[in-house]
Amino acid sequence: MLPDRVDSSQAIAEGANNLLTRGAGLRAGESLLIVVEPPGQGYYQDDLADHLVKAATAIGAQPQVLTVPLGGGPDDIPAALLNGLIHTDRTVFLHRIGDQLRFSHLPGAGTKVISYTLDTDYLGADFARLPPSLLNEVQEQILDLLSRARRYTLRCRNGSRATMTLKPKRGARTTAFTIDNFPPMIIPPIDAQGLNGRLIFTHALTSTGIHEYEDAQQPLPSPLTVYVESGRIVELNGDAALTARIEEHIETIGARFGGDRRALYSWHTGINPTTFFNGAASDDALRWSGVAFGSPRYSHFHFCGHAPGEISGAIFDATICFDDQVIWRDGRLALFTPAQLNALAARHDVPAHILSTRLSIGISDCT
Repeated sequence: MLPDRVDSSQAIAEGANNLLTRGAGLRAGESLLIVVEPPGQGYYQDDLADHLVKAATAIGAQPQVLTVPLGGGPDDIPAALLNGLIHTDRTVFLHRIGDQLRFSHLPGAGTKVISYTLDTDYLGADFARLPPSLLNEVQEQILDLLSRARRYTLRCRNGSRATMTLKPKRGARTTAFTIDNFPPMIIPPIDAQGLNGRLIFTHALTSTGIHEYEDAQQPLPSPLTVYVESGRIVELNGDAALTARIEEHIETIGARFGGDRRALYSWHTGINPTTFFNGAASDDALRWSGVAFGSPRYSHFHFCGHAPGEISGAIFDATICFDDQVIWRDGRLALFTPAQLNALAARHDVPAHILSTRLSIGISDCT
């Protein structure tokens, strides 16, 4: 069971070991490729890979660190990375290129994992020390319920109200990731191409992470209401200047990448209640959106361009139902009864309270 308190260096070592052994499946005698960003990017802690190298060496594996530049998207993969993927047993991305490649078919038979442990604060927290098997079980249960549902609804206290009817014998389609998350963060994207209603986006529009582009972080100083009919954005409503700026942003990104500028493709909500963000979302919207999405408080939607979309907008502290069953309630996982929650925690040898926490992700409640 996870101890309540441990020395910080011990906790970091435990997080690194958990990432490598239970997240990536690394074993003694295997090779490990750790993909990192160039120093000074300010996204991942520059020396974070050192802790993984130490942990890999301790279990008898052979680690190698590969620095690759920030790329423009999944069609811009450095040759050194492609070669490394072919010739290594396990790959861990401490690099945003892992997100860019999460729907791509990649060479090499080895396990590939993107880690959202951005620094040692994350690596030493429950966020990195929780058994991945626990959250994978949560995800499987949610997807099983979704596969049998005939309707889903989303709402939040800000006024979001949206629903989609699912076709019999088809259910809701999801799009699987080709790179594993560590820790498990989110269910695969759920089809929204028949969604109807309104979504109240707050805080910022961001990139979906598929491509890098300028001005990807679009602050939302006031709420933006997005009206959706049959999976298409038909109207934006809000402050006049804000609405004009976002309309222009959508047109710019649509022109750059092609595809359908008004299509709302999919959405998903976080499943990891140990997700946190130190500071305010507005301090660094890029870094915030790159990890806070794993929280059950954070539901985000992909739109504009070719599927899965280039722009992401989010609602917070949502209540989401599959048919009449509440899966998330006001930003907390709600699919388990107390008895089921205790049994789940016991199976994975963790305290039950970890699964019902509501940590700060840099925003105020219900905003």
